[in-house]
Amino acid sequence: MRQIAMRQIAAVHLAGNAAALYLGYYWLSIGEARVGLLAWSFTIALLTALLFLWMHGAGLAYGRDPYASPFRAALRNLPALLVAALIVLIVYIALAKLQDLCGNPAFRLASWLTLKLRKPIKPAALLRIVAVVFWTLRWVIFPILLMPWTSAIASTGFRTRRSAPFTWKQRALTPVLLLCALWLPFPLLHWRPFMNGFALEMASFVVRALVAYLLFAGGLLALEGMPLFTQPRRAVSP
Repeated sequence: MRQIAMRQIAAVHLAGNAAALYLGYYWLSIGEARVGLLAWSFTIALLTALLFLWMHGAGLAYGRDPYASPFRAALRNLPALLVAALIVLIVYIALAKLQDLCGNPAFRLASWLTLKLRKPIKPAALLRIVAVVFWTLRWVIFPILLMPWTSAIASTGFRTRRSAPFTWKQRALTPVLLLCALWLPFPLLHWRPFMNGFALEMASFVVRALVAYLLFAGGLLALEGMPLFTQPRRAVSP
């Protein structure tokens, strides 16, 4: 029964992610010259967001409790998931703004260190350190902190009083799977191996696009179902 449910989750993810990506590209092509187009653009954006949240909320709910109905749980808690997504978006926007604001202090700190240490400190070196710190916050610290919270919201909404318990193994796998899903596909798509001929270049792009999509969909599915994969299996009650 569990294996069939996982196949259903995987099938919905493969089809749903493709639909969400298509709607996203379609949304980018919608004009804004008239009020009607603006309303249609907002409708498509909201529909895409709700589809994405429902689909991945079901994955999170299934990862937390494979014996519950994940699609119903995600649909029931869709408003809570939307609020949680807005909170996460605001946090990451604030993080990006804060990184931009750290540019001038890094230059001033480099000048101060050069004056005090009597040794030239390049501002670019400090900027690289700042970039590493914010990269770690963006891809490691915040995902580890937010994953148990979002998993609990997908299962029980804001009614829950505690986040889902995550082991050290699950916390260690969180940034790895997130990078595989949201970072690795882009270098793969932008990689252009030398090919002799347009047909080979097109075939290479198609293969790389397919692998990138599987990394995206499979990485997110593995991330959401990680508690199920890393915990000992329960015996199915008769």
